Amino acid sequence: MQLDETKIRQYLTHYGADIEAWPEDIQVLGILALRHPVCASFFTEEQRFENLLYARAVSPMSANLAERIIAAAYTHVQSIEPPWNLSLLLKGINPAAFAAMLVIGFAIGFGALAPDVSSEAASLQSYSDDEGAAL
Repeated sequence: MQLDETKIRQYLTHYGADIEAWPEDIQVLGILALRHPVCASFFTEEQRFENLLYARAVSPMSANLAERIIAAAYTHVQSIEPPWNLSLLLKGINPAAFAAMLVIGFAIGFGALAPDVSSEAASLQSYSDDEGAAL
């Protein structure tokens, strides 16, 4: 049976160095990997890493740490105003000025899309498009 070293490393990362903690269908692969000289070194490296993690002292959390984190996040979220809030933008604009801006915007937009009728080819093209007849 060919052992895939990358797969063994992935299993070690997911399940740890203790083969008994691995799923039953891949435990046989772990036992075979322990007998393989290169893969056995992966197990010793993983065991050393796990021992280092378990030996590290972790300070206990204070009782109100979760409440402080939630409160800080809640006030931060409420203080942020999205830049796309249209009501804040339109609050100080006169409705008549807003309507005039819309009319001017539409006029500019439709003016930019209108064909240039100064040339004969453009007028013939617009005629054939409008009437549906080819000249």
